[in-house]
Amino acid sequence: MAEIPKSVTIGPHKYTILRCPKVVDQGRDLNGECDPDELVIRLRKYMRRSMSREILLHEVMHALAANGGSPIPDKMEEKFVTVMAPALLQVLRDNPDLLKFLISQS
Repeated sequence: MAEIPKSVTIGPHKYTILRCPKVVDQGRDLNGECDPDELVIRLRKYMRRSMSREILLHEVMHALAANGGSPIPDKMEEKFVTVMAPALLQVLRDNPDLLKFLISQS
């Protein structure tokens, strides 16, 4: 069984992935958080693996938006990522040949 990676490269940046007992932002308990200034993605430690996968992809998508200087307002970005992360994860799971093609170097 694959483990959650300790880091992920997004554009020119290497984000550290931390597992935390609690993730809090502005007084709210969260399952995950992307901090593009610190280059850190924090994931709540005690989640089912399926939820960890979805939340990690969700936070990676936020990092992609931050890296690209997203013109999308924060609330709209959150809605977009919340809808797209589980859908994208399912497409990649259901289509392993698509994933192999997308990541191939040849």
